[in-house]
Amino acid sequence: MSAPRVHVAPSLEWAELAVRAGGGDVAAASHGLDGVIWCGDEPGQLELLLENTGTSWVQLTSTGVDAYLHLIDNCRLWTCARGAFAEPVAELALGMMLALRRRLVSYARRDRWSDREGQTLHRASVTVIGGGGIARSLLRLLGPFNCATAVVNTTGSEVNGADHTYPASELKLAVTGVDVVVVACPLTPSTVGVVNADLLALLSPGAVVINVGRGAHVVTADLLSALDSGHVGGAGLDVTDPEPLVDGHPLWCRDNVIITPH
Repeated sequence: MSAPRVHVAPSLEWAELAVRAGGGDVAAASHGLDGVIWCGDEPGQLELLLENTGTSWVQLTSTGVDAYLHLIDNCRLWTCARGAFAEPVAELALGMMLALRRRLVSYARRDRWSDREGQTLHRASVTVIGGGGIARSLLRLLGPFNCATAVVNTTGSEVNGADHTYPASELKLAVTGVDVVVVACPLTPSTVGVVNADLLALLSPGAVVINVGRGAHVVTADLLSALDSGHVGGAGLDVTDPEPLVDGHPLWCRDNVIITPH
Protein backbone atom coordinates (compact mmCIF):
# COMPACT_ATOMS: atom_id res chain seq x y z
CA MET A 1 0.00 0.00 0.00
CA SER A 2 1.45 3.34 -1.04
CA ALA A 3 1.97 6.16 1.44
CA PRO A 4 -0.66 8.92 1.51
CA ARG A 5 0.26 11.90 -0.67
CA VAL A 6 -0.14 15.12 1.31
CA HIS A 7 0.46 18.66 0.12
CA VAL A 8 1.48 21.36 2.64
CA ALA A 9 0.52 24.89 1.63
CA PRO A 10 2.16 27.28 2.06
CA SER A 11 5.22 25.09 2.62
CA LEU A 12 6.28 24.90 6.27
CA GLU A 13 9.15 22.70 7.42
CA TRP A 14 7.54 21.54 10.67
CA ALA A 15 4.34 20.50 8.90
CA GLU A 16 6.24 18.59 6.24
CA LEU A 17 8.31 16.85 8.92
CA ALA A 18 5.05 15.85 10.64
CA VAL A 19 3.71 14.35 7.40
CA ARG A 20 6.83 12.25 6.94
CA ALA A 21 6.89 11.23 10.61
CA GLY A 22 3.32 10.00 10.21
CA GLY A 23 4.21 7.81 7.25
CA GLY A 24 3.04 10.13 4.48
CA ASP A 25 4.74 11.58 1.44
CA VAL A 26 4.97 15.35 0.98
CA ALA A 27 3.64 15.95 -2.53
CA ALA A 28 3.36 18.86 -4.92
CA ALA A 29 -0.06 20.32 -5.65
CA SER A 30 -1.60 17.98 -8.21
CA HIS A 31 -4.81 16.11 -8.87
CA GLY A 32 -5.37 13.00 -6.80
CA LEU A 33 -3.84 14.18 -3.52
CA ASP A 34 -4.93 12.31 -0.41
CA GLY A 35 -4.77 15.40 1.77
CA VAL A 36 -3.90 19.06 2.13
CA ILE A 37 -2.47 20.64 5.26
CA TRP A 38 -3.44 24.29 5.02
CA CYS A 39 -1.02 26.62 6.81
CA GLY A 40 -2.23 29.83 5.18
CA ASP A 41 -4.78 32.44 6.15
CA GLU A 42 -6.48 33.22 2.82
CA PRO A 43 -9.63 31.11 2.27
CA GLY A 44 -9.69 32.11 -1.40
CA GLN A 45 -6.29 30.54 -2.00
CA LEU A 46 -7.39 27.33 -0.31
CA GLU A 47 -10.56 27.23 -2.41
CA LEU A 48 -8.51 27.48 -5.60
CA LEU A 49 -6.15 24.76 -4.37
CA LEU A 50 -9.05 22.40 -3.65
CA GLU A 51 -10.54 22.98 -7.09
CA ASN A 52 -7.25 22.00 -8.70
CA THR A 53 -6.40 18.95 -6.57
CA GLY A 54 -9.65 17.21 -5.65
CA THR A 55 -8.25 16.12 -2.29
CA SER A 56 -10.45 14.16 0.11
CA TRP A 57 -9.06 15.64 3.35
CA VAL A 58 -8.17 19.13 4.55
CA GLN A 59 -6.29 19.77 7.79
CA LEU A 60 -6.41 23.37 9.03
CA THR A 61 -3.54 24.46 11.27
CA SER A 62 -5.84 26.96 12.98
CA THR A 63 -8.27 26.26 15.80
CA GLY A 64 -11.02 28.47 14.42
CA VAL A 65 -12.91 27.46 11.28
CA ASP A 66 -15.22 30.45 10.87
CA ALA A 67 -13.27 31.82 7.89
CA TYR A 68 -13.70 28.50 6.06
CA LEU A 69 -17.33 27.66 6.75
CA HIS A 70 -18.36 28.51 3.20
CA LEU A 71 -15.93 25.88 1.88
CA ILE A 72 -16.88 23.00 4.15
CA ASP A 73 -19.06 20.38 2.48
CA ASN A 74 -19.72 16.63 2.53
CA CYS A 75 -17.29 15.91 -0.29
CA ARG A 76 -14.20 15.78 1.91
CA LEU A 77 -13.12 15.41 5.52
CA TRP A 78 -12.23 18.64 7.35
CA THR A 79 -10.17 18.72 10.54
CA CYS A 80 -8.72 21.60 12.56
CA ALA A 81 -6.16 22.13 15.31
CA ARG A 82 -8.65 22.34 18.14
CA GLY A 83 -6.87 21.84 21.46
CA ALA A 84 -3.36 22.22 20.05
CA PHE A 85 -3.02 25.81 21.25
CA ALA A 86 -4.90 25.58 24.54
CA GLU A 87 -1.88 25.73 26.84
CA PRO A 88 0.08 28.52 25.12
CA VAL A 89 -3.04 30.67 24.70
CA ALA A 90 -4.00 30.13 28.35
CA GLU A 91 -0.47 31.09 29.34
CA LEU A 92 -0.78 34.30 27.32
CA ALA A 93 -4.11 35.11 28.97
CA LEU A 94 -2.61 34.62 32.42
CA GLY A 95 0.38 36.80 31.53
CA MET A 96 -1.93 39.56 30.36
CA MET A 97 -3.96 39.34 33.57
CA LEU A 98 -0.87 39.71 35.73
CA ALA A 99 0.61 42.52 33.64
CA LEU A 100 -2.62 44.52 33.58
CA ARG A 101 -3.62 43.95 37.20
CA ARG A 102 -0.09 44.90 38.32
CA ARG A 103 0.14 47.84 35.88
CA LEU A 104 3.43 46.51 34.52
CA VAL A 105 3.07 48.20 31.12
CA SER A 106 2.72 51.58 32.81
CA TYR A 107 5.75 50.94 35.00
CA ALA A 108 7.84 49.79 32.03
CA ARG A 109 7.33 53.10 30.24
CA ARG A 110 8.32 55.34 33.17
CA ASP A 111 11.67 57.04 33.56
CA ARG A 112 11.43 57.99 37.23
CA TRP A 113 10.36 56.61 40.62
CA SER A 114 6.60 56.64 41.17
CA ASP A 115 3.94 55.63 43.63
CA ARG A 116 2.83 52.02 43.84
CA GLU A 117 -0.13 51.07 41.65
CA GLY A 118 -2.01 47.97 40.67
CA GLN A 119 -3.70 45.02 42.32
CA THR A 120 -2.81 41.43 42.97
CA LEU A 121 -4.47 38.63 41.03
CA HIS A 122 -4.66 36.59 44.23
CA ARG A 123 -8.31 35.87 45.15
CA ALA A 124 -9.64 37.94 42.24
CA SER A 125 -12.86 36.82 40.56
CA VAL A 126 -12.40 35.54 37.01
CA THR A 127 -15.10 34.55 34.52
CA VAL A 128 -14.18 32.75 31.30
CA ILE A 129 -16.62 32.93 28.39
CA GLY A 130 -16.11 29.60 26.68
CA GLY A 131 -15.60 26.17 28.20
CA GLY A 132 -13.13 24.53 25.83
CA GLY A 133 -9.47 23.64 26.07
CA ILE A 134 -8.27 27.19 26.65
CA ALA A 135 -10.66 27.63 29.57
CA ARG A 136 -9.63 24.33 31.16
CA SER A 137 -5.93 25.10 30.78
CA LEU A 138 -6.41 28.58 32.19
CA LEU A 139 -8.29 27.24 35.20
CA ARG A 140 -5.33 24.99 36.00
CA LEU A 141 -2.92 27.91 35.76
CA LEU A 142 -5.12 30.03 38.02
CA GLY A 143 -5.15 27.38 40.74
CA PRO A 144 -2.22 28.78 42.79
CA PHE A 145 -3.83 32.25 42.79
CA ASN A 146 -6.95 31.03 44.64
CA CYS A 147 -9.20 32.97 42.29
CA ALA A 148 -12.98 32.65 42.37
CA THR A 149 -13.58 31.16 38.93
CA ALA A 150 -16.62 30.79 36.71
CA VAL A 151 -17.11 29.49 33.19
CA VAL A 152 -19.89 30.27 30.73
CA ASN A 153 -20.67 27.64 28.11
CA THR A 154 -23.66 26.85 25.93
CA THR A 155 -25.51 24.52 28.29
CA GLY A 156 -24.02 25.26 31.70
CA SER A 157 -22.53 21.76 31.87
CA GLU A 158 -19.90 21.43 34.59
CA VAL A 159 -16.31 22.33 33.70
CA ASN A 160 -13.67 20.69 35.86
CA GLY A 161 -11.73 23.27 37.87
CA ALA A 162 -14.37 26.00 37.78
CA ASP A 163 -16.10 27.04 40.98
CA HIS A 164 -19.29 27.75 39.03
CA THR A 165 -20.53 27.07 35.52
CA TYR A 166 -23.29 29.07 33.85
CA PRO A 167 -25.26 28.53 30.64
CA ALA A 168 -24.99 31.22 27.98
CA SER A 169 -28.45 32.42 28.93
CA GLU A 170 -27.04 33.51 32.32
CA LEU A 171 -24.01 35.35 30.95
CA LYS A 172 -24.92 38.63 32.63
CA LEU A 173 -25.16 36.93 36.01
CA ALA A 174 -21.79 35.25 35.44
CA VAL A 175 -19.94 38.52 34.79
CA THR A 176 -21.65 40.80 37.28
CA GLY A 177 -19.08 42.29 39.64
CA VAL A 178 -16.14 40.21 38.41
CA ASP A 179 -12.56 41.49 38.34
CA VAL A 180 -11.47 39.75 35.14
CA VAL A 181 -13.43 38.47 32.14
CA VAL A 182 -11.71 36.27 29.56
CA VAL A 183 -13.22 35.62 26.13
CA ALA A 184 -12.16 32.21 24.82
CA CYS A 185 -15.11 30.93 22.82
CA PRO A 186 -15.74 30.21 19.12
CA LEU A 187 -17.10 32.98 16.94
CA THR A 188 -20.73 32.23 16.13
CA PRO A 189 -23.72 34.47 15.35
CA SER A 190 -24.63 34.39 19.04
CA THR A 191 -21.17 35.43 20.25
CA VAL A 192 -20.51 38.31 17.83
CA GLY A 193 -20.31 41.45 19.98
CA VAL A 194 -20.82 39.48 23.19
CA VAL A 195 -18.58 41.96 25.02
CA ASN A 196 -20.51 45.18 24.57
CA ALA A 197 -21.43 48.25 26.60
CA ASP A 198 -24.13 46.40 28.55
CA LEU A 199 -21.78 43.60 29.59
CA LEU A 200 -18.89 45.92 30.39
CA ALA A 201 -21.10 47.99 32.67
CA LEU A 202 -21.71 44.89 34.81
CA LEU A 203 -18.04 44.31 35.59
CA SER A 204 -16.33 45.44 38.76
CA PRO A 205 -14.93 48.99 38.47
CA GLY A 206 -11.38 48.73 37.14
CA ALA A 207 -11.95 45.24 35.75
CA VAL A 208 -9.65 43.69 33.17
CA VAL A 209 -10.93 42.33 29.83
CA ILE A 210 -8.93 39.64 28.02
CA ASN A 211 -9.83 38.49 24.50
CA VAL A 212 -8.07 35.40 23.14
CA GLY A 213 -11.02 34.36 20.99
CA ARG A 214 -11.87 36.43 17.92
CA GLY A 215 -11.80 40.18 17.40
CA ALA A 216 -15.51 40.37 16.62
CA HIS A 217 -16.38 39.10 20.09
CA VAL A 218 -15.70 42.60 21.43
CA VAL A 219 -17.41 45.79 20.31
CA THR A 220 -14.30 47.92 20.00
CA ALA A 221 -16.04 51.28 20.36
CA ASP A 222 -17.72 50.12 23.58
CA LEU A 223 -14.42 48.88 24.99
CA LEU A 224 -12.75 52.20 24.19
CA SER A 225 -15.52 54.09 25.97
CA ALA A 226 -15.20 51.88 29.04
CA LEU A 227 -11.42 52.36 29.07
CA ASP A 228 -11.78 56.12 28.69
CA SER A 229 -14.23 56.30 31.59
CA GLY A 230 -11.99 54.16 33.78
CA HIS A 231 -14.70 51.59 34.43
CA VAL A 232 -12.53 49.05 32.61
CA GLY A 233 -9.03 49.24 34.00
CA GLY A 234 -7.23 47.34 31.27
CA ALA A 235 -7.58 45.15 28.20
CA GLY A 236 -5.42 42.35 26.82
CA LEU A 237 -6.21 41.70 23.17
CA ASP A 238 -4.68 38.83 21.23
CA VAL A 239 -7.30 39.57 18.57
CA THR A 240 -8.83 42.86 17.47
CA ASP A 241 -11.62 44.30 15.36
CA PRO A 242 -10.48 45.44 12.85
CA GLU A 243 -7.59 43.02 12.45
CA PRO A 244 -4.84 43.82 11.94
CA LEU A 245 -5.35 46.95 14.00
CA VAL A 246 -4.62 49.96 11.81
CA ASP A 247 -1.83 52.40 12.55
CA GLY A 248 -2.98 55.29 14.71
CA HIS A 249 -5.95 53.39 16.17
CA PRO A 250 -6.85 54.72 19.64
CA LEU A 251 -6.16 51.32 21.21
CA TRP A 252 -2.47 51.73 20.48
CA CYS A 253 -0.08 53.39 22.92
CA ARG A 254 -2.26 53.02 26.01
CA ASP A 255 -0.59 52.05 29.26
CA ASN A 256 -3.55 49.85 30.14
CA VAL A 257 -3.90 47.95 26.85
CA ILE A 258 -1.74 45.05 25.63
CA ILE A 259 -2.12 43.99 22.00
CA THR A 260 -0.44 40.86 20.64
CA PRO A 261 -0.54 39.36 17.11
CA HIS A 262 -2.89 36.38 17.14
